[in-house]
Formats: sequence, C-alpha cells, structure tokens
Amino acid sequence: MNELQALQARLRDCWDIPAGVQNARDLVVIVKIQFKQDGSLMTDPLVLNHSAHPAFQVGAESAVRGIRRCAPYSFMPRAKYDDWKEVEVKFDPREMLGG
Repeated sequence: MNELQALQARLRDCWDIPAGVQNARDLVVIVKIQFKQDGSLMTDPLVLNHSAHPAFQVGAESAVRGIRRCAPYSFMPRAKYDDWKEVEVKFDPREMLGG
C-alpha cells in the first residue's frame, strides 16, 4: 500500500457518512487537502465540486469534519512529502462503504 492509498484508507475510517448520504448512489464529494510536513493540515479542506443533490451539503460537511477530526496524518512519510503535500480526495459513499 502506498502513502496515498494509506491516506484514503484512513479517511474512509474518519468519514461518518450520514444516513441520507449512504444510499446516494450519485453523490461524490471531491476535497482538496493541503498538508504540512508533519501531517497536520496547512489550510482548511476545500470542497471542489458542487451538486444539486439534496444530500450533497450534508455529505460535503461530514467529509470535511472527518478530515479535520483525524488530523494530523503523521504516518505520511516526510521523505515523500512532495507526493502528498496537496491531494484531491474523492469521497464516494459507494467506494467508501465497499460497494
């Protein structure tokens, strides 16, 4: 597992998917995350997309809360900081819930 896969796995554990979002097949939230070298957040996570889906705002807010709650991500290797200092993560309930 590379560092980005490890980060995705950690975020999956951190995201408390609201009940209305769990069944939203077409709901995907994309978040930009910027990190400091110690794995802490450099800036607040930024939601990059929008949707008219009624559960989108709830899903987006829960994704950002999960990112904040699990910080710092100190398991990320400092030697590869350039690879993970800024990432875009797709929060898709279907993928995050394994189905």
